[in-house]
Amino acid sequence: MRRLALTAALVGSAALALLALAAGLLGRLADPPAGPLAGSPRCALPCWNGIRPGEMLVPRASQILVSQGYDPSSDAQDRAHMHYTPRPHVEGCTVRLEHYNAIVTETRLSNCPGLRLGDVLAALGPPEGIQPGLLQFSFRGGQVRVKLRQDGCAPRLSPRLPVSSVSLSADGQPSGYAPWRGFMSPYHYLRLYPTIVLLSC
Repeated sequence: MRRLALTAALVGSAALALLALAAGLLGRLADPPAGPLAGSPRCALPCWNGIRPGEMLVPRASQILVSQGYDPSSDAQDRAHMHYTPRPHVEGCTVRLEHYNAIVTETRLSNCPGLRLGDVLAALGPPEGIQPGLLQFSFRGGQVRVKLRQDGCAPRLSPRLPVSSVSLSADGQPSGYAPWRGFMSPYHYLRLYPTIVLLSC
């Protein structure tokens, strides 16, 4: 009798776990993650808001951003980047377009309101790798790179850590990343690099 009750309890628990997983997946399909990484089939990352790195000319990208409520600013000393800030009524990230020969090569989003590592993982899945010293994560062959606001001496990575910037580029930059192994401390990731001398924080 005990064995039958134990079997029934295990089957019931497994069924509830499967239902919860299915509900979560259906919820994500019905209500995809919001924010700067939501994307769309017509403009999948690294394309963002219609801006495709490696393809789009800067004047057209600037036109798109201004039409969406961003104000451009420039620095005479910095001829490789264009900067855009959202107007007070627009809830958005600060945008920096890096360009070469008038073509956007990278879109960098920073100061995104409330964006945390967990939001990125919900939108993109687990990262392919991490640079623990910089706390930068690589997604999609390095075309999407996410840097945390936390320093490299964080006691443990967490989905709640705030994101400092998201970089989107046509060409990946996957070198120098340790493989993702979950929410360990940056120290444990640094130990995966045999040539790095570890210093205490």
